Amino acid sequence: MDTHPSSAHGTRSNTPEVVHIDALPQDIHIEETPQFIALINLFNHIEDTKYKVLDILKSSAIFTKFYDFVVRNIIENKVVVQRELSEVFMSKIEDLRNRYHHDEIGKNRALVYELIFKKHYTISDKEVILSELNFSQAYYILKKVFFGHRRRNLDENKQVVDEYIHSRETMKILLRDLLPHVDEDKLSISDRMTSIIIALLHDVVEEDPAYAAVIERDFGPDVAKGVWLLSKKKWQDCMTSEEKKEYETSDDARKHAIMMQVKKERNHEYFKDLPTLELKYLLPKLADRIHNLKTLKWSPQDEIERKLQETKDYFLRPEIKKLSPQGYALIEDEVGVLEDCLKTLTSHHTGKDMQ
Repeated sequence: MDTHPSSAHGTRSNTPEVVHIDALPQDIHIEETPQFIALINLFNHIEDTKYKVLDILKSSAIFTKFYDFVVRNIIENKVVVQRELSEVFMSKIEDLRNRYHHDEIGKNRALVYELIFKKHYTISDKEVILSELNFSQAYYILKKVFFGHRRRNLDENKQVVDEYIHSRETMKILLRDLLPHVDEDKLSISDRMTSIIIALLHDVVEEDPAYAAVIERDFGPDVAKGVWLLSKKKWQDCMTSEEKKEYETSDDARKHAIMMQVKKERNHEYFKDLPTLELKYLLPKLADRIHNLKTLKWSPQDEIERKLQETKDYFLRPEIKKLSPQGYALIEDEVGVLEDCLKTLTSHHTGKDMQ
């Protein structure tokens, strides 16, 4: 399960004894470069292993061994880095360590094991191992696509929330707050893991449509379908030909009005079938909405009002309450918090107008 085109298998017949780093592309991460693949090939050749890129990135132990190998072989001149590139090269390797936060992946994987697998002794070791590999793979894709990206929303401490954090927190809400309230006969262990992977990857295809094929290949049709169901089209792609023509020739005010109308129609198509979704697809969507509401408090008033109305129209429906009473209750709680926030904002503005 490697998202890179090169498998990075080392062979003793064609792997060079020395790797020369004479150039480094500036616009991509080091793990995507031919130089990195060459390092892994050398690592496999000398250590007599067959690790792929993903193996290096997903395992703290393997990464540490690889990192020590690189440093040792720079000293022994088996990895020769051009003098001008030496500082940049090592900073990129350090950046790699920082971006993949192996301790955090392990912590959340342990949480999945505790809340999903430990209670179910009939599940085989093979299934647990496969699920852990899928979980690590999903984390790897999530960080590769979203690390450092910014959302417009703030958390409760007024800190900007990036897309990576949002997806991770969506998964935690699903895992801790929603799945424990679903009976086993309504959602199998396999479907619970499917939901967890969907929650981690739910925004990936929106950001980079090319990952639709990667997700289908690595996780299968159920996860691919779930991610697709949670992916909104870009509003520009939802305009009719007449709307596009009008948009191109309109002033800024009219352009904004057209954009908001197109988004409203797109969102209706996106949300209208929520009650018909299978539970393994619905629960990640509920977790996504819960976290979105949690990070909405410091947004502009008109955005809060729009999201609140959208939530009431599509999520606070009797059908949703029947399918997931816990999800409904948590969304209802967040709506109450935001309504109180709006009252405070309205009161503040009213007081200002009277001064």
